[in-house]
Amino acid sequence: MKKKVIVAIDGPSSSGKSTIAKLVAKHFNFTYIDSGSIYRAITYLALKNNLVNTQSIDVVSLIDLLNNCSISFSFNSNNQNIIKIDDVSVDNEIRTFEISNNVSLIAEKNDIRKYVLKIQKDISKNKSVVMDGRDIGSVVFPNADFKFFLDASLDVRSFRRWNELKLSEKDLKFEEVKKDLLKRDENDINRKFSPLIRCKDSILIDSNNLDVDFVKVSENLPPKKLIYITYDDYRRRFLATAQTNNSDHYGTPDYVFKTQDDKFGLYRVPDSDGYTINYEYWKTHSDLSASTDTPDIPARFHDVVVARAKYYIYNLRSDPQFTQFADRDYREGVKRMRIELINAPSEMLDTRVNLGYNRRGALSG
Repeated sequence: MKKKVIVAIDGPSSSGKSTIAKLVAKHFNFTYIDSGSIYRAITYLALKNNLVNTQSIDVVSLIDLLNNCSISFSFNSNNQNIIKIDDVSVDNEIRTFEISNNVSLIAEKNDIRKYVLKIQKDISKNKSVVMDGRDIGSVVFPNADFKFFLDASLDVRSFRRWNELKLSEKDLKFEEVKKDLLKRDENDINRKFSPLIRCKDSILIDSNNLDVDFVKVSENLPPKKLIYITYDDYRRRFLATAQTNNSDHYGTPDYVFKTQDDKFGLYRVPDSDGYTINYEYWKTHSDLSASTDTPDIPARFHDVVVARAKYYIYNLRSDPQFTQFADRDYREGVKRMRIELINAPSEMLDTRVNLGYNRRGALSG
């Protein structure tokens, strides 16, 4: 009998958890369970029955309602789950902005989390699963075989969510989505029960620059990269912990941020002086002014520069057809550059600088 394998994937909203979880589940033929859809289904029920307002949630009535209905998963031919209430699919109904705007209020209630925990445990019996959420590795499956934590900046996550929602809600503004995501982050991080945290034994994945086209399931994990966050994000998420002597504050750094006085800081604070950081940066290219000048990018990509020059020339000549052709060539060239150079950044970088840092987390060098 094969050993049951549990893969836990946690992270904030729109960090890419579901996308990665589905790919991993499909690759290994595991069952994918979207725990967030359970909370969304409960939120849908609460809103439909007028049990939620801006001030409070009628938790007692909601639990009574849940005890008298059935929330379940069915699985399609690709082993992907479809969320159902009383055997009726609500997959489309739970993906609206209204649901997104209220789901954190539901998820912070301990009685609701206990109800969902039982569903999560029941679904996962006797099968290998990939489950994503916010407390999968910390609460639902603390002994999971594999734990991952995906993270990305607020702007990147907001753009992803906005792109997803605007297909059905065309008047939705980006700033609305960003404001909602910020609110959800604060609720998830600060809630009393099962807050969003990264387990020490989880593998951190920076999804800022991950595109589904570049996601490949591999048994060899890529080198660890620090995730860049803004100083405001650092203050909001970690400063309170950083000002204590809590052991969770120290360890291998996961995040880098720029301080208000133009220095770089790290979180977690390094637990030894033996770390080295490879700091990579982009050079501003010199202008091409003479026919003998050579672009700084690798020679095999010079056609990308030419395509962009053609775009501007045809645009000035008011030639829409050839402007479109040149723009297409340029964009395809940039995509080729990304694919070919994503694993060889030294070709695109001017300099690599080795930086050391002290125990306060400030970079030097």
